[in-house]
Amino acid sequence: MVTAFFGVLFGAPTLRLKGDYLAIVTLGFGEIVPIVARNTPSITNGAHGLKHRIHSLEFKRQVAQEFLAGETLHGLHRTR
Repeated sequence: MVTAFFGVLFGAPTLRLKGDYLAIVTLGFGEIVPIVARNTPSITNGAHGLKHRIHSLEFKRQVAQEFLAGETLHGLHRTR
């Protein structure tokens, strides 16, 4: 939900832009977002990074489960 909100917030002003102007705004947002993230230590812990990281093994297990679920659904869809 938060991601969708920020997507609309950043995307709405750029809907009418085309060509070079769209590229300039995209590069601008690409520079602004990391600077804001680094300068809000109450949310992102600043330059030290996020406090609660996902452990590597837990992340790998989750990716494997999602991959297997996707492959299962793809296989079921192909058999129809």
